[in-house]
Amino acid sequence: FFTYSYSVLDNGSQGTSGNGNRRAEKGETIGLQLKIKNIGLGESRASTVNLKNLEGDHAFIEKGRVELPTLPPEGETQALLRFRIPGKTEASKISFDLLILDSHLGEDLSDRLTISLNNEPPSPPPETVQSPPRIDLSPQLPSLVTDGASYRLKGVAKDDEDLKHLFLFVGDEKVFYQAPPEGEKSLSFETTLSLKKGANLITVAAQDGRELATRKQWIVWRQK
Repeated sequence: FFTYSYSVLDNGSQGTSGNGNRRAEKGETIGLQLKIKNIGLGESRASTVNLKNLEGDHAFIEKGRVELPTLPPEGETQALLRFRIPGKTEASKISFDLLILDSHLGEDLSDRLTISLNNEPPSPPPETVQSPPRIDLSPQLPSLVTDGASYRLKGVAKDDEDLKHLFLFVGDEKVFYQAPPEGEKSLSFETTLSLKKGANLITVAAQDGRELATRKQWIVWRQK
């Protein structure tokens, strides 16, 4: 489970170029200096941070993937992502998808970064810690092997501001959805999932009002 914040670099350091005012502008090469923290209960291993361009020729990613070191609980690290803005672009803003993925624990954080080229503030704001909804399962480590065709899943999703959506998937099929009343920061869930024989990919995802999302994934093996 991660949180992150970022700052904008355009001062010529670490492959960037620009006027050093910490604003993304046309013709500059921008660095996103990320500060990432593991606030989960387990050690984060084999983790990566990825930046996906949503703007076509209005932005070009020069460094869009960074492998992260092993992070113990409460451990922190930094990662630099970099993109270039063409001087002739007519776009008024550019957007990216940011994904911090722990393939070992089966957890990730995803967010949408929107950066204005007209002196409007970016979303989310730089230097502000972004904390996605937290998903706690009960028990914390669910069963990975079962003989039954059904699978009981229980837990709670929490957010520091406004929890909006909770989704459960088995494979690619959405099998459960719940939304709390407006303004609620916590949502308990309990349901029974149907499993096929063999491997079943279980996904629990929660999203807040700004579409900052977190996800847990694991595979349950049905033997009979």
